[in-house]
Amino acid sequence: MICIQSEGGIDRRITPVFVCDMCNEPITDIAIGAAVFRDRGHGEGELHTALHVHKGRCHKQAEAQLVGRTGGPWHELGDHLNDVVAGMGVTIRGMIGREVAWSAALTPDQHNELQGRISELGEWLREHGVASPLWD
Repeated sequence: MICIQSEGGIDRRITPVFVCDMCNEPITDIAIGAAVFRDRGHGEGELHTALHVHKGRCHKQAEAQLVGRTGGPWHELGDHLNDVVAGMGVTIRGMIGREVAWSAALTPDQHNELQGRISELGEWLREHGVASPLWD
């Protein structure tokens, strides 16, 4: 699951974190996380649970819960996050644009230059066979 963690204090900064659906502890390193889901019954338009878990014991527990055995389908948590973001229509250009807007640090000319550089990166990636909805 995704939770909001507060750092407390005067500014009350909050940060989204993945929390393991099996042990309820934060997943502090995306490399040790997985998204586990079931492998049958995926009809068009059906929604199914994806459990966010630590690899290892929690992963095995999630597979047993959803599939009834180990060896069920899963994705690396980083890949799953990319799929979620792309599936919601978010792009690299959009993510950078939001961060830049929050900072209010660029002049209009710098903003235009940034847009050109992002476009060039997308073109370069496509030329080298790297396709993704994240830069389209």
